Amino acid sequence: TVTVPADGSYQINYGISITAGLGSSIVIEVNGTPDPSTQISALVTTGELSGTATLTLAAGDSLTLVNNSAVGLTLSLAPNVGAQFDIIFLS
Repeated sequence: TVTVPADGSYQINYGISITAGLGSSIVIEVNGTPDPSTQISALVTTGELSGTATLTLAAGDSLTLVNNSAVGLTLSLAPNVGAQFDIIFLS
């Protein structure tokens, strides 16, 4: 979970690398509520899912990258990156 420090527009780059999880999906939750514009479904058994979103957020909003499906998934293990979540303040 990441908390944004100021009101404004943010570019969010996010992704996961899976070794199992066909049919699962990820989404960014803002203050515990899934943002439907950020949902990505796994259409492959293994591989990478990634997305970019621009969200208008308020200071103190918390962002969490979650699996929001009933299908489990397995992230890639080290030394690979299993999940990444970059948040860039735009204005």
